[in-house]
Amino acid sequence: MKIIVPPKTAPKIFFAALSLIAATTLLSTAIAETGNEKTAAGNQAAPFYIQQFKARLDVSRLEGRVDTPLSILLMTSPDPPPSGFFYTSVVDLLDHPPGQTAEIVTGAREIRVRCFAPGSYRLRVRVNLIEKSSCGGAGANILTEEEVLLNISE
Repeated sequence: MKIIVPPKTAPKIFFAALSLIAATTLLSTAIAETGNEKTAAGNQAAPFYIQQFKARLDVSRLEGRVDTPLSILLMTSPDPPPSGFFYTSVVDLLDHPPGQTAEIVTGAREIRVRCFAPGSYRLRVRVNLIEKSSCGGAGANILTEEEVLLNISE
C-alpha cells in the first residue's frame, strides 16, 4: 500500500511528527529521572526549590477517651506557603482494635481523630506539598511521613 501525500501537506506532517518525537523524548526522560532525585522526605522526585518547605507533626503519641476528638497539628514552614503552593495531609489507619475504626478528618493545619472503642490505634500521616502551575498542571511532593500512636481509654 502506498501513501501519497500532497506536496503542501508534507512539511506539516514532518513537523507534527518531529514535535511528537520531541515530546515523547522529553516525557520519557522526565519519567526516567523520577527515581533519581529525592524530596525532603526522600520518597519521590522533586525540584530543588522544594527543599525550602518543611513539615512535621506536633506529636507522635496521644492519650484520649472514647468518642472524644483528638487533634494532631501540622507544623509547616513557610506558613502560609507562597502563591501556587498549598499543604495537604493524608492519614492511613494502620492498626486498630479488631472490628473497630476511627473517624479521621484531614486538613492543611490540623487532623482530627475520633475513636469509638478503647485500645491502641496506629496512624501513618503524610504531609504533602501541592504545587499548581499557571498553565494548569499540578505536582505533589511528600514533605514528611510519620506514625502516630493513639491510646484510647473508656
